[in-house]
Amino acid sequence: MDIRPGRVEDIDQIIPIVEEFHAETLDRFGFSGDEDKVRALAVACIDTSFMAWEGDRLIGVIGGQVVVPSSGNEKIWQEYIWYVLPEYRSVGLKLYAKMEQKCRDMEITKMVMVHMCDEIGDKVASVYDKIGYRPFEIHYVKEL
Repeated sequence: MDIRPGRVEDIDQIIPIVEEFHAETLDRFGFSGDEDKVRALAVACIDTSFMAWEGDRLIGVIGGQVVVPSSGNEKIWQEYIWYVLPEYRSVGLKLYAKMEQKCRDMEITKMVMVHMCDEIGDKVASVYDKIGYRPFEIHYVKEL
């Protein structure tokens, strides 16, 4: 298993991972994926992402963007995806550790991580608690 920074030439490999993430989580909430939008977001996040590989198979990804909130001048890294194929979940914290170190190296002051509100999200929340996060905001969705 190899973890390395994301590269533009790897973006085609991200699409199946995102599709699997959608099938496991977002589809239940009524959100659907669009390959062109996923590709555009991957391009936007590629410089602040890491990918886990088993041989030539992409097995996990963590990615997001650096943002400067309207409330101040600090740099914050906002996670958009942290997903590892189910059979490789033990790799997740290794991916996260690489991303956290990169954020420290970039003098980012905060990392914002998210999770879905479901049974999987409950497990992720316990991981966040263990690595020093505290809850910040909850989003509510209403079908119109």
